[in-house]
Amino acid sequence: MRSRLAVNVILVAVTRIASSAWAGDECSPSTLRGEYLVTGGVQARFDQRDNPTFPRITVSLWTFDGAGNFTAHAIQNNGGDYQELDTGGTYTVSVECIAVVTFPPELGDSVFKGVLTRDGSEADVIRMGPPDAKGRVNLATRHLKRSKD
Repeated sequence: MRSRLAVNVILVAVTRIASSAWAGDECSPSTLRGEYLVTGGVQARFDQRDNPTFPRITVSLWTFDGAGNFTAHAIQNNGGDYQELDTGGTYTVSVECIAVVTFPPELGDSVFKGVLTRDGSEADVIRMGPPDAKGRVNLATRHLKRSKD
């Protein structure tokens, strides 16, 4: 009986310690803060295979303020056409470290969603929208890596 009680007490204690440790690892918008080197591309869907703007490659510097806003400078190659642009947008980060990055309407209201490391050093996101008339989105990915302080 005593050994069973001791095991239960130990299990409760371990559970509380683990819970408090997990709580300390929750993410928030402040997890995504500072400058990030961003690389990525867009693959043509089957219905886009004859579109001359594919493939699309981008390298960018995104700067997050830790409060839900970001700025970006991007260098892009869209099927051989080079362009640079400066923009910004908004973002959210859930406690589970799911990041959602939204660009403004003039850039097509693009929404990227993905996972962020708990320390905020890296993230991988995929384009989630907006969909075209048939409900499809571009096959785009981005990898974010925080620059060293």
